[in-house]
Amino acid sequence: MDGHALRSLRIIALLTVLGPAIMAQPGELRARTGGEVLNGYEIRTGGKLFRRTAATPSGVFVAQLPLRSAGKGAKLAGVFDFDGDGRQEVFLQWMTSAKYPFVHHFEVCRIDGQKAVLIGQFAFEGAPQAGIAFYRPPSAADTPKTVFEVTGGAKWSSWYLLSPDGKDAPKVGDGAGYQFIDLEKTGIYDLVVYKERPFEPVCGFFGYMSLDPGLYPIVFRKNGTGYAKIWPPADWLPYDFQLLDRLRREPAPLTGKHYAVMAALYDIDRDGAAEIVALTDTVLAGDTRRALEVYKVTGGELILKSRLGVAHRDMAVVIYGIRRLRDTAQAALLFADPRNCTLVEARGAGAPALSMAEGFDFRQGQFQRVWRRKFDQFYPYMPAAVTDVDHSGEEEMTFPDRNGSPFLTLRKESEFIAPPAPVLCAIGCPPFCTDAYTKGPPCARDAKPR
Repeated sequence: MDGHALRSLRIIALLTVLGPAIMAQPGELRARTGGEVLNGYEIRTGGKLFRRTAATPSGVFVAQLPLRSAGKGAKLAGVFDFDGDGRQEVFLQWMTSAKYPFVHHFEVCRIDGQKAVLIGQFAFEGAPQAGIAFYRPPSAADTPKTVFEVTGGAKWSSWYLLSPDGKDAPKVGDGAGYQFIDLEKTGIYDLVVYKERPFEPVCGFFGYMSLDPGLYPIVFRKNGTGYAKIWPPADWLPYDFQLLDRLRREPAPLTGKHYAVMAALYDIDRDGAAEIVALTDTVLAGDTRRALEVYKVTGGELILKSRLGVAHRDMAVVIYGIRRLRDTAQAALLFADPRNCTLVEARGAGAPALSMAEGFDFRQGQFQRVWRRKFDQFYPYMPAAVTDVDHSGEEEMTFPDRNGSPFLTLRKESEFIAPPAPVLCAIGCPPFCTDAYTKGPPCARDAKPR
């Protein structure tokens, strides 16, 4: 195995150490997990549904399930009142086909007295893994949500939302992940679908980012029982890889069109609701007008709250991370020389080098540049590790080198230092506290990076 392959394996292995692909957000609706899903229910011989409780540890008979309609190997996936009518529904799951495409089956039955009535049955094709996510909003402003999740590949899945009557499950999206988030603090949860990054017509190498950093959120606002897209705006270039090819070949017909290079959700103004922090551009011939923008969903509308141009000789290629300071938030952007990108693409080999990074504080409703640093020695495809090791409310941001190991920590507003031992242990213990690369201290319990 060559050195590049070994490095790639190390980087992939450390992705889960350095940070999650999708960051938790204020106002995010959490899916029920573990015991919340089964809640003591179990299926026994003959399709009899029992429930164990502290008072009845041996279990009490609940209902007879209609197993004739279920396939071989059907298992209990959960018991959940998906329509909020006070009656519980039983969810069964099984799989047919021993090779790709795998067919995943789901069955929904409603408990009615001591029997269960079949409501709906669904089948979706995909990779071997599939499951069900159950969501219950904390107030009556929004309804419960049941999502059938079917993996399609190593980095993406498809999601199907059960309709209020339980008879249909339309596809609501596919991509690297999704979240239900209350973007307006109304108790109503919008849907955010995260795609791979589609638009980098100027420096195409960085357009292949498919994990954080580099995700591309599409925001759908709750609209009755469904969802309507609100971000990116309807008059922007849509998410379309074929359109990207057109931009590279002949941009003239699309000149002047606005598009999102990438974006992230973050509560940048600390009001308890996430905003959309976006790196945007306009289609131009041989030039770029990149900007760092903040959008907020208010009253059902998308409002531009802040815009700062970040175009100069070097071009911003990614919002690498956002971190919390004591009195504000700071975004870090990475830059590359577009002329270097052109040369690399013309050769058809190699990778363009990053040139620098810049930090932007969000103060008084606007981004302000506060630091600039040459940055050409680390691997931009891995997320920065964000920690708060002294629990001060101010986070450190640690960058990985080309081998996937932490090599530089940004702390306070603009201080760069070698990663201190507490940061290394918070990032990964092991490997970064005790491995040969860091020669760090023994593992100790500490805060983990988000």
